Amino acid sequence: MDNAQDFVYNTACLSVTTGDDYMDVYQQLLRFVAETAKEEGSVEFFVVPSNPDKGEFMLWEVWENESALDTHMTMNYTQEILGKNIITLKWNNLVTDF
Repeated sequence: MDNAQDFVYNTACLSVTTGDDYMDVYQQLLRFVAETAKEEGSVEFFVVPSNPDKGEFMLWEVWENESALDTHMTMNYTQEILGKNIITLKWNNLVTDF
């Protein structure tokens, strides 16, 4: 990949909002991942269970560029999953250049 230095990389830890079922949230996240994977500019995008006892998932995403990530954040399904308040962002590490 000659343009890997232009990619945008994000690693994040997500946690289930108190009161929500871990497996139900995971199923919703998997549907979200499937939609996101179809996006132009999406190189990699996946969510995996990290610590079910603490309600945590890890998210890894790679985008061709910042514009692709910005577009992703405006997609209806992105806004929908964020609007459900079923997950909270514990931390993330966004790398836009190196």
